[in-house]
Parts: sequence; C-alpha cells; structure tokens
Amino acid sequence: MAYSKLFFSIGIKALLVLVAMGEAALIYMADFSGYMFDVVILSLAMLMTLYCLVRAIRYYTSDIKKLGL
Repeated sequence: MAYSKLFFSIGIKALLVLVAMGEAALIYMADFSGYMFDVVILSLAMLMTLYCLVRAIRYYTSDIKKLGL
C-alpha cells in the first residue's frame, strides 16, 4: 500500500511537469500575433501548474515520513 501511494505521488509530480512543459511549448510555438490575451491566460495557467508542482515537491518529504520509508 505504501508503495502505491509513493508511485501515485511521483506520478502526479511527473504529470504536473509534463503539463507545464506542454503549456510552455504552446505559448512559445503557437502564433498568437492577434490574440495576446491568450498568451496571458496560458502564462497564468503555466504559473499555477508550476506553483502546484513546487507545493507538491515541498510536501514530498513530509509524505515520505508519514509512509515510514
């Protein structure tokens, strides 16, 4: 059970990294010449994703201590 929680936790962090990289790629590779508001919205979404990732990594050590690994 402990390993499944650890695997799930690492999987969520990996997914957050992939989502942030996808958002960054969309911002920098897409042509938003006429729609600069889309860049603002995507930038905010990327920042929120990165915030969630940093928060998840920060509490990673406390999760590990609770699992007893």
